[in-house]
Amino acid sequence: MVKNSVTVVEGAWLQSLKAQNFALFKGTTFEFSPHLNLVIGENAAGKSQLLKLAYSMCAASHEGFKKQGDSLPTKEALESLVADKLNGVFRPEKIGHLMSWDPLLERSAPALCQVELACFNADYNYGFYFGARATTKVSVAGLPQRYIPRNFQPVFMPPRELLTLYPNFVATYESRFFEFEETYRDLCLQLGVPALKTLDPPFKALLKSIEKALGAKVIHDKNGRFYLKYTKGKPLEMPLVAEGHQKIAMIAQLLANGSLQRGTPLFWDEPEANLNPKLLKHVAQIIYDLANQGIQTFIATHSLFLMRELEILHENNPHKASFHNRVITLAAHKEEITVHQSDSFEDMPVIVSLDEELIQSDRFMEAFNPS
Repeated sequence: MVKNSVTVVEGAWLQSLKAQNFALFKGTTFEFSPHLNLVIGENAAGKSQLLKLAYSMCAASHEGFKKQGDSLPTKEALESLVADKLNGVFRPEKIGHLMSWDPLLERSAPALCQVELACFNADYNYGFYFGARATTKVSVAGLPQRYIPRNFQPVFMPPRELLTLYPNFVATYESRFFEFEETYRDLCLQLGVPALKTLDPPFKALLKSIEKALGAKVIHDKNGRFYLKYTKGKPLEMPLVAEGHQKIAMIAQLLANGSLQRGTPLFWDEPEANLNPKLLKHVAQIIYDLANQGIQTFIATHSLFLMRELEILHENNPHKASFHNRVITLAAHKEEITVHQSDSFEDMPVIVSLDEELIQSDRFMEAFNPS
């Protein structure tokens, strides 16, 4: 386990996100922790939408820095950046389709989708809005004082691994019509960054612990393919590696090349996908260690096992008073999403998908141990 370090560094960390009439969210302000944020709920409750929206706003601002450096953000430039990122990440036929829209209300008073991002450093705060009939554009409300700089570039990890898709993916994505979310392109660009010669001691220790769990090191060959180099034997090409190890290898690569560092917002959608419990236990440790080392971590999950592992790790953390969790539970009721937010695992409301796992355990015991 990596040595504890919970000092909060100044950065672009997300403090809150207000979403009104965006997708499933009719009017909610999400409050975040600078450490670990756990978004849980059933399918179709909006977990991925929340992560993608927060990521899109961070990524759009960071793209502005890549294009304009320390220049003051302009309304026209940021509107273009936000619209492009929303289109790329959510892939709607038109921007207006991202709005939760009631045509009956539209007749009396045209509604708007409004989103506001607040960061712990207020220089990065901004918002945008659009209507149900918007096609490709949004309007910015409240310009940030500056764009999110290079060292706080956000990372979005989708449920599936990308190391096997990496060779030629970006080139194909840029030159062809490719029906993949832009998060795939963004992550491939980050995976392809060369490794750093030296890492800060905490991240070096974390990388070593991940390599120990894998029993191998990640190699990015000059042919563009990724391999796992085990202690014995020749490197194994990534398509021949188990998917669970492929997903952990992505984290190792992002740590090795500095894409994950203090101040990085990390959005990881369903890290439990295609993992067995033994490997998921390692992933939980990695998630907790990342958040513990100054990476603001957002996890969307409906895995009871993962949540319990994170709760165990937190309970055993001798410095847990300085480590802040945020648990956001989403539940769908007809066309409404109810939101519950807490700083404690114990305050989570009942989630049907999680409760079913507990009920199944009871049914299993009854089936094989009838009274």
